[in-house]
This record gives sequence, structure tokens and C-alpha cells, in this order.
Amino acid sequence: MSPDRNNLTRFPRSLLLPESEAESRRPRTVSFAEPPEGEEPSGPESTDRLPLNLEELHRRCMGRLEFAERLLASFEQRFPVEVLEIAKSLEDGDVPRLARLAHQLSGTAANICAPTLLQIMQKVEETIRQGQLAETARWLARLKPEWERFTEFRARIGGASNN
Repeated sequence: MSPDRNNLTRFPRSLLLPESEAESRRPRTVSFAEPPEGEEPSGPESTDRLPLNLEELHRRCMGRLEFAERLLASFEQRFPVEVLEIAKSLEDGDVPRLARLAHQLSGTAANICAPTLLQIMQKVEETIRQGQLAETARWLARLKPEWERFTEFRARIGGASNN
């Protein structure tokens, strides 16, 4: 048995599903309806899926669980800092920097297989492209509860989250 295989105990076996079950739990595309004027945007329906797709992350890391853990630890350290930079760029009206930072964070969320964080960041990017900066701020606000859900999930599975 390889050393990486021994590390499977770091992730609960129930989260490393057989391929047939994993297929049924792959993230689904969620359409984002525009919220009515003056209301907080309702989020993607994320309660029926995990905030982190461990099966996909494991596949992308070619079974190297230590590498996956390093990626996640780096993401957890960088995410709050990058969100603050995005918020500052929005406040400053620096749209080119805002677009660049949002795109980078969106890509990072995709790389670590965080489907709902990714969907929110894609919506942030979309509103920036459309010049709807008030909507951008509203979607950025949606990151906080999803980030909390992500870090709580990581803590439950024994991740490095200290948030």
C-alpha cells in the first residue's frame, strides 16, 4: 500500500464515495435568478451538496492527499485576504483590479473543488463584466456564510481550518 493510500484515513471514508455514487453527487449547474430590488440575493441551492468536492479534488491531485491538503491549507489562508482585497478594489472603484482579483479567486475556488464558492465568484465576475457594481457587492456579501460553511465542513473532516 502506498503512503498516500494510508492517508485516506484523514478524510472520512463516507466522503470518498465509490465512482457510481460520486457521479450522482457531482455539482449540478444552478441558475442564479436576479433578486428583487432591495432584497438580499438568495443563493444557489447549496444545502444538498458538500461545500468541498473531495472526490474531485482527490482525482485532480492524482491521489496525492498530502498535496490536496497543502492546496486546501493555502486556500484557507489566502481566501479571507483576497476577499478583502476584492472588497477594497470595489470600494476604490478600481474595476480592472477588481476583475483580475475576482477572476483569480474564482479560479482558485475551481481548483480546490469548492462548488458553491465557485458559483458565487462566477456571479461576482459576471456582475463586474456587466458593470453592475452594486450587485457585485451584494454577491460578495454572500461569500461570508458560504465561507463559514466551508470552514465548518473542513473542521468536521479534520482539515486545517483555523477560522
